[in-house]
Amino acid sequence: MKATLSFKPALILVLAGVVFSASSALSKDKEPAVFSAKGEIMDSQCAMNVHSMDHSHDAMTKKGVFGNDARSCTQHCVRDGGGSYVLLVKDRVYRLDDQLQSEAFSGKKVKVTGPLDERTQTIHVFKIEEDH
Repeated sequence: MKATLSFKPALILVLAGVVFSASSALSKDKEPAVFSAKGEIMDSQCAMNVHSMDHSHDAMTKKGVFGNDARSCTQHCVRDGGGSYVLLVKDRVYRLDDQLQSEAFSGKKVKVTGPLDERTQTIHVFKIEEDH
């Protein structure tokens, strides 16, 4: 019986080591790769065709409804229309987790760098820089 009792703690230690090693290996695999994309910082409404059919501000700015350029339209739709800043890359829309940093580049062509959450299509912004 004593041999059985001393065997159980040893088995528990071995199993704990296996679990710890497996969880360490999994956590290393979960580190996201850095993603970069070039596009325009827009409001979610224009980018997702809520009041536009071409992923642009043209319909609103031509009428003078929400401003006279991309920047003023974007800021109006975010501040007064409940939208959020997003990155439009061709026809693809990425959410941006850093709305304060995004605001400074509203309506501009930019390069955004940071990990991409594939499930939510959200870029966890490390850096935004103007793309000339």
